[in-house]
Amino acid sequence: MVGDLLDTRAHAGIVAYEPTELVITARCGTPLAEVEAALAVREQCLPFEPPSFGEPATLGGVVAAGLSGPRRGAVGSLRDFVLGVEVMDGESRRLTFGGQVMKNVAGFDVARLMAGSLGTLGLILEVSLKVLPRPVAEATLRFEMPQGKAIEAMNAWADKPLPIAATCWQDDVLTVRLAGARAAVAAARAKLGGEFIDQGAAFWEALRQHRCDFFASDDALPRLSVPSIAPPLDLPGEQIIEWGGSQRWWRGDVSVARKAASVAGGHAVLFRGGDKTAGVFQPLPAPLMAIHKRLRPHSTHAASSTPVACIPISDPTKEVPCPLLTTDSGLIIEDLSVGSGDEARAGQTVSVHYTGWLTDGRKFGSSRTATSPSNSRLPRGMSLPAGMRACRA
Repeated sequence: MVGDLLDTRAHAGIVAYEPTELVITARCGTPLAEVEAALAVREQCLPFEPPSFGEPATLGGVVAAGLSGPRRGAVGSLRDFVLGVEVMDGESRRLTFGGQVMKNVAGFDVARLMAGSLGTLGLILEVSLKVLPRPVAEATLRFEMPQGKAIEAMNAWADKPLPIAATCWQDDVLTVRLAGARAAVAAARAKLGGEFIDQGAAFWEALRQHRCDFFASDDALPRLSVPSIAPPLDLPGEQIIEWGGSQRWWRGDVSVARKAASVAGGHAVLFRGGDKTAGVFQPLPAPLMAIHKRLRPHSTHAASSTPVACIPISDPTKEVPCPLLTTDSGLIIEDLSVGSGDEARAGQTVSVHYTGWLTDGRKFGSSRTATSPSNSRLPRGMSLPAGMRACRA
């Protein structure tokens, strides 16, 4: 890729941290290590265990990448802990979504949409995350069992009130982390059995940061996301299975991985290495691709300059009460009127006034000259700026 590097590390610092409210707010360039250190002082943590892969990761990069660690299968993903964000869009506008409490989300949850967006929807400037207390006790157990039995066991245990915080299967060994109150961890150890591992914390940290031997190769590393109950996939060679069976790592051709994941009802991405000409991400189904294409321009274009993406009126000569207009960039037109009279004919230049909202909640009003876009006569209130079409409310 060609372009200039936008280094956000100077825009750093923890803006607010309320341990009693379990919320931390920090700027995008704040090192992940600094955030985790501040939380550790108050015996709190980022429960989704974001990896840094040994690099000086920043909080903005963590959210933009949307990656979660071994605990994700038990507590949820990074996206689930994003409460609010401040972003800069393609027009250098600072937009704020969400806030610092769970109950302030209304309408479309744009803040969580930024998780994993890789900067395509805007530059994350500041983010508020929900945090949780660190577990009082932890224990790591190991069980000798083949892949099929391990998948069955992980799904069976997920239905029981067990404090399972992470799972990992590799080479016919299932490793399980228990975390929570001391009494709960002790009771689960007695119920499950298995071999207790002294260096459990080191094992999970190595898995989180991809320091295991499995991840050391430069070969293609597909990451497969499948239903947790999916049986063993038809893939040769070694695999690692996490998150109760729903995340599976494999070394090999990403096209082969995508075929296997699709058969199981999932998908695969090329996480690292390999030939990227086949695409890093698996192509989206047509309905999702349509949504994706309509969403992307929101961050880069002016609302009034983007054509409308909506359902056209089948007969433009009919009156449509209170027409609602939407554009690809998030423009919602509340009211529109034509200054030349009750009707405008095709090709006639008219003065159009329209008011409405942008997706960030700001109201706007604008007047412009436009040519009627239809060969039919258009009722008053339906002559639109060039490139726009009306749709039913």
